[in-house]
Amino acid sequence: MREYSLEGFVLRRYNLGEADRIITLFSKQKGKIKLVAKGVRRGKAKLAGHLEPFCDIKLRVIRGKSLDIIIGAEATKIYDVTKLDEDGLSSCYLMSEVLDKMLPEEQPNEPAYELLQYCLDLITINFSAALVRQYFALKFLQTSGSQPELSNTKLGSKHYLNYETGEVVAFRPNTHYGIISDSTIKLWRLIYTNPLQQIARVDVSSTIFTESEQLLMRFYDYHFGLRFKSLKVFQD
Repeated sequence: MREYSLEGFVLRRYNLGEADRIITLFSKQKGKIKLVAKGVRRGKAKLAGHLEPFCDIKLRVIRGKSLDIIIGAEATKIYDVTKLDEDGLSSCYLMSEVLDKMLPEEQPNEPAYELLQYCLDLITINFSAALVRQYFALKFLQTSGSQPELSNTKLGSKHYLNYETGEVVAFRPNTHYGIISDSTIKLWRLIYTNPLQQIARVDVSSTIFTESEQLLMRFYDYHFGLRFKSLKVFQD
């Protein structure tokens, strides 16, 4: 019975049998990994309160035949999302959904792990949910080199986000997402190169946030087949 330790966040969970639950964990040590929490759905289960979403959790795990088994859990940091409005809560679920659907199995990704911690820290102290959400979406793409490319942009020109290449270009390609405003390009440049606290000092209109978000959702859909469901990620 080989035991090991993990630290991570619950990305997804679903029921198994009468009392067990399968947990998808984004761990610092192994990346995304599926584990079994036996008996966790029983009323007095000791593990139940420590396997909640939006908690930084330390686990003790043993090897299993198909999936490894959680034998101990301790929530070392709880991000209080109960006080968030619907937009803030949806943003937290969206971050979990992106990680759950896009991370490969058992491949550590420390930049993405630190990004999640950073964004949860800020969104739970009432940073703009729209800004945190878009910051996460772009910075996560940067961890794999898949972000929209801005090197060929020149402010004052009409720009388009090319479907095929993912580049923002100053000419109209055959397939594109529509015209991108200078303000959205400026926002993306800020996100690529600055921390959230600094970007929050810049006045960005709701119109730009809406344009930026629509472009990012199309980008994720076209390149990765990811259409967001957000609040449906966690199942009890």
